[in-house]
Amino acid sequence: MFMHSYTNCAASAASDEGISSRSCGFISRLARVVVPVAVMALAGTATGDLINDGGFDSGIINTRYWTAGSDAADQWYGMNYSTNNDGYAQLDKAANNWQRRTLMQGLELDSVGTGTFTLSLDTGITDYWKQLNYWKVLAVKDGATLDMSKGGFIWDREMAGSETLFKDYSPEGKDGGEFFSFSGDFTITDDILAEFDYLVIGLVGSRRVGDVLTWDNISLRTAGGSDVPEPASLAMLLLGAGFFGRHARKRRALARETDAAPAV
Repeated sequence: MFMHSYTNCAASAASDEGISSRSCGFISRLARVVVPVAVMALAGTATGDLINDGGFDSGIINTRYWTAGSDAADQWYGMNYSTNNDGYAQLDKAANNWQRRTLMQGLELDSVGTGTFTLSLDTGITDYWKQLNYWKVLAVKDGATLDMSKGGFIWDREMAGSETLFKDYSPEGKDGGEFFSFSGDFTITDDILAEFDYLVIGLVGSRRVGDVLTWDNISLRTAGGSDVPEPASLAMLLLGAGFFGRHARKRRALARETDAAPAV
């Protein structure tokens, strides 16, 4: 629709139908913005940040298990995790948290689509040699149950009904209780999309008394892609397109009336 309006605009300007070059130029620029957005929306690959609440403002559901298709997606779940007063996620102080504990969020694969994606996050630990600190991205089948205790999300082992698409860890020297930023890419293929139903981001670690394990600013985006405008911004674009479309039609109608008027 927008490309059609853009073409008509150029033709109308060339035939003196009453659309000024300034109005036509604006419509042309608007079409160049709106058309790529529409194409991306129809292409089957999500854009923008796919993680819900990457800053943990909405809290964390404290649980040991998450079942794909039964438990809600787009929500943070974790065993013995909570949100700190400063707004980031932390593994709580507990005697048994020296063992593996996972914080995770599931996304419906159909809403993510295929392509290459970038996972970005901030994490902090006290002692590299005494703590676990890594993350995994899993493709998960509907009905699979994931264990967020020591028995699940093991670095070199798959859980039933899942496949690891990406994993990484905080290396030596990235400790001391400070936040460090990490990112990495992975690919979702057509075969993955056909076989699995959910994408799960698992943040894994441990802590002893006196240690910290923290997570913040979790983000998942199309690799190298730009954000789609927020709904309000997109609505303004569409409103602008409609306004100038009506403006162009009125100009053409006025021009026709002027041409048809008898000479005085």
